Amino acid sequence: MAVNPKMGTVILNLSALYQDALFLHSLEHHKDQIVGYDQGAGRYRNLEKEVVLEIDAVSTDDIYSLSGYSSSLEQLATMYFGHPPNDSEITIFQELTPGIQDRVGAAWLKPENTYGLLKRFRPKADEWNLQYHLQQ
Repeated sequence: MAVNPKMGTVILNLSALYQDALFLHSLEHHKDQIVGYDQGAGRYRNLEKEVVLEIDAVSTDDIYSLSGYSSSLEQLATMYFGHPPNDSEITIFQELTPGIQDRVGAAWLKPENTYGLLKRFRPKADEWNLQYHLQQ
């Protein structure tokens, strides 16, 4: 997927930022003070080559893939048991939900799944858009 952003719309280019020696030094030096470092910059670095853009609107044709983030294994088990689980209950929960450890956390949909989801969601989005404009 290629996007050619208009001048002035790039808010942050992580690819360029991760080429900057001063940024990398500062990141390493302050990592203990950065909330979520291990789940973000410390884990992914520049693997996703993200560029943050300022744009007025996004059409469904502009969306390549959707992502989301599920609760942690412990949070899901807490919801299941109704209280924070002990080690034995975590084991039981894992047995009840085979493969769950591989599915918690961040996840991206494949482009074809994203397209299908957007197609199913479109009628509801149009309805919400109409309701929003009627309320203005």
